Amino acid sequence: MKKKQSTFDIQDLCVASGYIEDSAVSFNIDRPDVTVSEFPRQIVTTYFLALRQAIIPGIVTSRERQLSRVLKEKQNWREVKKHSFGYGKGLFSFLWRFYRDSGINDLLVDNLVPLDPEDSKKVRRALKKYISYLESKLQKGMVFLVPDTEITFRTPSRLSKTYSRPVLLYDVRGTQLIIIPFTTKVERINPRTDILFDQSYKGMELDSKGTPSVENFPYKIFSRKTALVVSAFDSVTREQFLSSVLVHVGPVRSELIELVKDKMKILAR
Repeated sequence: MKKKQSTFDIQDLCVASGYIEDSAVSFNIDRPDVTVSEFPRQIVTTYFLALRQAIIPGIVTSRERQLSRVLKEKQNWREVKKHSFGYGKGLFSFLWRFYRDSGINDLLVDNLVPLDPEDSKKVRRALKKYISYLESKLQKGMVFLVPDTEITFRTPSRLSKTYSRPVLLYDVRGTQLIIIPFTTKVERINPRTDILFDQSYKGMELDSKGTPSVENFPYKIFSRKTALVVSAFDSVTREQFLSSVLVHVGPVRSELIELVKDKMKILAR
């Protein structure tokens, strides 16, 4: 049997370590100012899918207890550690990564030095495992977390936030993917095309003629009213999505996908 080729070749990736100003690191959460240090933060940098230079920040959990507590409150710590590697005294997770082109092009990396062969091999091994995990989840109907800086809502000039947000992988068409973002700002949605997630709703669920249509299934991945902004759907390449997505959080019902299809028809008119 012919061995399946990887999305990209990690063997030739340059992996290095350096330092950046801690204020430039969000960890893809709405990070409290009290957790920002005046001292530079150690990072590991490499190219992700050979497309973009990724900055992967690290923390020293035994020393940065307040920051560790905040991260554990806002993120699934099991997933954080599952998709991570150790370097020196730090924990470095791919769920914290960001890019030099994410609105901070003037980001300075100081004291950049290549990792020694053994550490570099460890990072490549962890990256290969992480990419394989993401590729295995690229299925229609799956919800992922993506940094808000990667989402435009069809408004390229929009001011992005520091945190991540869920997106629905609506369709997979060869190398092209259709993704749809979620928002908790439900008062701003287009009621004709967007879908409200409200567990307390008692009316007719998934009514294609509703304004808005409502999904009241009790998804564990949503703790408050949320909307699927179908009107902000976007088409991206498989590589673009893999470079931006952080983690898989779960599927939606097939009935919901059918409703999205109806809403897409409205948009196509």
